[in-house]
Amino acid sequence: MDSIRISQENIPTLQERIKALRRFAFGDKYDANNPKHQLSNDEKWVIGNDTIEINFPNTGANSYSIDDFLRYTDDLGDIKVEGHYIFAGSTVQVPINYPVSGPMDIVFKSANYTMRMVFAPFLVNLIDTQWGNFTKREYYAIEIFNPYGIPDYMYPEVRKMVNRILYYLSNNAKKNFHIHPIPNDNTQSWAEMNQGVTEITLEKLPFSSPLLRMYREALSRSNNIFARYIQFYKMIEVVSPLALKEKMYHELFDELKNHSGQYNLNNLTSIEQSVNRYNKTIQEAVLAATVLKHCVYNIKDLYTSLPDPIKQKCAKDLNMDISKDLSNVYSSGLSVVYDKVGSILYATRRGIAHFKSVYQFTGDECKEADMDQLNVFMEKVCSSLITWNNKQPDHIRIKD
Repeated sequence: MDSIRISQENIPTLQERIKALRRFAFGDKYDANNPKHQLSNDEKWVIGNDTIEINFPNTGANSYSIDDFLRYTDDLGDIKVEGHYIFAGSTVQVPINYPVSGPMDIVFKSANYTMRMVFAPFLVNLIDTQWGNFTKREYYAIEIFNPYGIPDYMYPEVRKMVNRILYYLSNNAKKNFHIHPIPNDNTQSWAEMNQGVTEITLEKLPFSSPLLRMYREALSRSNNIFARYIQFYKMIEVVSPLALKEKMYHELFDELKNHSGQYNLNNLTSIEQSVNRYNKTIQEAVLAATVLKHCVYNIKDLYTSLPDPIKQKCAKDLNMDISKDLSNVYSSGLSVVYDKVGSILYATRRGIAHFKSVYQFTGDECKEADMDQLNVFMEKVCSSLITWNNKQPDHIRIKD
């Protein structure tokens, strides 16, 4: 589909849209003699151009495609701000922080929805201007577009989409992307977007859940290695009830299926043992190990991310050749590795959470000098937990 370009025929429409834009942005305070209130100078428009320059007082001049400009200004009276989400007919924009350098041109698609990262987001700049925030600033935003409109009842789903996209950005950059309130007085410089667009199907991203927000919260604790670790460990605690129950249900189902309704004392004893194993696994001391066994499928890959002193300790305590990796360990031998790593994670959590004067150290605690690297391991574990949760049936999955 060809882009709309400035022509003699559509210039009157563009002029009317600019007038409406001024009324919306400045209201009764509009001053025709104030250069900052002009927003756009039609004398500089060039016939054949497919962009129009809009000069918001807070962000300076930015170019928008004629298609986007007409879409953004289609019905200014319908614009609503809910929380930090700006809804305008077929479009939603929500301002976000941008904790990385360089451009990020990504498009997410799902059914009738198209989601993208935008620099100098039109609707955010417009609301910023309407609210009188004239301090120089620059924004990034997630924009969601549906050509058929976004009705009110879809607002909760829009928020879930944003949560999923923020997780994707955070997981790839290992930095916390989050919604950035208006106004934002932290000015930053942005590189122009000139790279090829990366297109991603939204269905390939994890379902929206509290786990995605907890993951981003952990990444945000970049200045406190202990707080970051505790936040990651909380994800293990949140996942554990579902993971352990599912494990027990599978064991009970197998027992029932194997005996075809014919029970004797031995059959019932095996069922009782399954329940007893469940009761033991919900104890805090073995919680992490059990979750690792049940939810982390790629432990061999993750193990290499552990701090070297911890891998050496595992090798010594287990008398196994695992001081570097698990390449020499078969699946039958992984159970004791899960147990040992889980014990270290639990001891480290207790060592952080308890007063040093009353805590009895076990020797499994991670030393402070190695906490940064342990958090690298925990980040990967928690990504695996999100993947595990995403694969669960709807009645089991943790979700919003």
